Amino acid sequence: MGGLRQPSRVVAQLVAALRLLADPPDAQRTWLADYLRQARTDGDASVEELALQFEDAAQALSPFGLLGEEKEQALAALAAQLSVLREGRSAHLWTAEALAGSGEWAQVRQLAAHALAALEDSPGALR
Repeated sequence: MGGLRQPSRVVAQLVAALRLLADPPDAQRTWLADYLRQARTDGDASVEELALQFEDAAQALSPFGLLGEEKEQALAALAAQLSVLREGRSAHLWTAEALAGSGEWAQVRQLAAHALAALEDSPGALR
């Protein structure tokens, strides 16, 4: 079976990641603090971990080819917004303050909610 995970488990991870990205900033910061404790890491948990949770699940699901076009487009729009946050001079957007106050993160939350709705509106979240 190699490194491939089961599709249903990956879909569940993707839904969890989308819920996290759609959550209000306070819930996201709470999740980051919990992640920090679980990872037993010194310092602040990087806000980027929010994006990584989504990207890991989306990337793991792509080999299965299980999502329809509408779902793929919703996920692609979210991935594109996260890429915009990573571009060039955007390091200031990867802070707890920006998470709560920036329009860019508000857009991420909106796109994540849309992608989550697309996944949850269909039986089994698959084609």
